[in-house]
Amino acid sequence: MRRALVLTLFLLLAATTGVWGHEGEEEAIDSSIQLAQTLRENSYNVILLTSAALIVLVVYSIKTKPRKEKMKRILFWTIAFFAVGSNLYLAGATIYTNMVSPTGGPVHWHTDYEVWNCGQPLDLIDPTGWDNRVGTWEVHEHNDNRMHIEGTILNMDQASFHHFFEITGGTIEQEGMTYPSVNGDVTLPATGSCNERPAELQVFRLYVTNPESQKNWTYTQEKLEYPEGLEKIMAPYSNVPPGDCLIIEYDAPKEKTTHSCASYRAAMDRGELHGR
Repeated sequence: MRRALVLTLFLLLAATTGVWGHEGEEEAIDSSIQLAQTLRENSYNVILLTSAALIVLVVYSIKTKPRKEKMKRILFWTIAFFAVGSNLYLAGATIYTNMVSPTGGPVHWHTDYEVWNCGQPLDLIDPTGWDNRVGTWEVHEHNDNRMHIEGTILNMDQASFHHFFEITGGTIEQEGMTYPSVNGDVTLPATGSCNERPAELQVFRLYVTNPESQKNWTYTQEKLEYPEGLEKIMAPYSNVPPGDCLIIEYDAPKEKTTHSCASYRAAMDRGELHGR
């Protein structure tokens, strides 16, 4: 019993001190952000190890039914240690992460988007697994043509269009981008041809100019330089609109796109959104 308790305690301490931290994934960011990232990553280890420890201790108590008061006290305080200790760790990690986050805490931002290749829409790979997402907990897509930024981000770059496409399996380079579609990776070159016509990779951002209005929005669009324009941070809104609509289009050069996101079209049909 003592060996089991010592082993479980060691595993919990290892998790909280970063023994199982992710190596090679940290960027060159300041120490406070690094610490917050380590605390958050190890939170999952703490939850798993604490759950395992509590299950072992409870099962042991039920099976052995110790009669000695000393053993009962040991079991009680050991269970209390893991239950209270893990909650204190998680609470501390959450508070510290919120303190160092550039947004001051959790956010829930959305941007809708569409990617077109020579007049044909592309569909991002479908999510797999029980969580039904492509990407990470903080940055992902749910098979809905919507960029989701949810939770506490540690760097504003996590809310950029560029980061979304890379975290979901694509690549953004000067020569063009690779988009992981349901039919396989699609390469969209920076310049080339479509249907025997000169073409280029273009980025358009449709955005609401008066987001504080109550469902009486006006929107316009701007053409962003590729790839620099994809470094732009998405608008901090949960609903779209007034959140952004991003259109990536490989086609003949143009100043404005004729495409728009389904959410923008629906808002226009309801009379809530008007173009400018």
